[in-house]
Amino acid sequence: RTGQLLVWALLFTSTTFTNYLFDGKVDLFAATLGLAAVFWILVSSGKDQRGVALALGGLCTGFAVVAKFSYALGFVPAIVTLIVLREMAGSKASYGKMRSVVLTVMVFGLWAALAVVPHLIKNAVMFGAPLAPFIGGGGDQNWLQQVWFDPEVTRRILLTYPLALVFAQYPMQGGNLSWLWLALLPLVWWLPKPMRWNDSVIAQLCAAGMIGTVMWMVFRPSVIAPRYLLTTLLLFYPLVAMATEQIVTREIGLRWLSLGIAAAIFTALLAAARYPLGIMVRDTIREPDRSCAFASPYCEPLSKLSREAGAGDRVYFAAYYSYWLRDDLLQCRDQGRESKEALLNWEQLVAGGFQWLVVDMSSHSVVWKNLSALPKPDSLKTQIFWDSQDMLILKLEDAHKAGRAACLQLDAPAW
Repeated sequence: RTGQLLVWALLFTSTTFTNYLFDGKVDLFAATLGLAAVFWILVSSGKDQRGVALALGGLCTGFAVVAKFSYALGFVPAIVTLIVLREMAGSKASYGKMRSVVLTVMVFGLWAALAVVPHLIKNAVMFGAPLAPFIGGGGDQNWLQQVWFDPEVTRRILLTYPLALVFAQYPMQGGNLSWLWLALLPLVWWLPKPMRWNDSVIAQLCAAGMIGTVMWMVFRPSVIAPRYLLTTLLLFYPLVAMATEQIVTREIGLRWLSLGIAAAIFTALLAAARYPLGIMVRDTIREPDRSCAFASPYCEPLSKLSREAGAGDRVYFAAYYSYWLRDDLLQCRDQGRESKEALLNWEQLVAGGFQWLVVDMSSHSVVWKNLSALPKPDSLKTQIFWDSQDMLILKLEDAHKAGRAACLQLDAPAW
């Protein structure tokens, strides 16, 4: 029970988990489904209800991929590794055993495909890109072309694993794993060595987590975002929890170490209670309008924009999460070639009939940096509507509206 409580402490001191408890993103749905898949794979090694457990593990894996497509790269290799290790446990490699392992993986894959295929069909019918975001879709959305950072920063990220997962603060990272994980990791030294490594569930989980993490590092080296493969990273937590439980409950001669462990856990939980959860609660109590309580920094500025923008106003959106905007603003925002931020200039905004410019300063600040260095047309006036550390919104007024693009409603509710 001590180990179980510590796993919860590790989870609630991981900002990559707590940051998304209230923000409406899908990361925790995928993580929950992934953990369910791990549970069913661990259960499936027994003879009773083996087929049912394997089927449920496959379905949960498939639904996790649908919820967060990054799991196809960051989690599927890990769960397949876990299946192979569980199947090979307690026996020597042989042709018959390898054949059994392959058949098990195939059955698991069929159940996983049953959950994924309807999603691919939907993508094909609605967007003409069944394998998006890996193949097809816009260039900036294609995962085979997506690069977050230049080679030098990417090299630094790779060289600092796993520290980068715990302490780094890169743009778009979206939180970290708990620092308790690294602080308590040396306690593994006191764990009793298993008689056979391939029979140890903890060793199997860690090996699966390692394979999934390495696959991510190889194929997505510049994408440092623990939430994209959260279930895979959580597979390392039980090892630390078991080692800590061993020290606290059994090693009588190391009471001084137990006190240090308790102090570290208390400090981590106290910090987590203050930030980010405590700050969210405080700001919610202080803020009269609580419609954006516990939401992301996008909520308040974009909700205000939705209240004050005119019907059919065009918004150039140099940011990620536009779903806070009103439905007509979503339909009238930049589209297609207009969205190429590297080519953005004031003349393009004027010609496109844009009344608003939204820039996420934490991730798209280069857009504003480039734009502010260019001369503005004499007919264009700009007014700051929202200016904060995270978001900049400008209201654009063009004196010569003739010949400019406009967003019109021809067949309600479509614009």
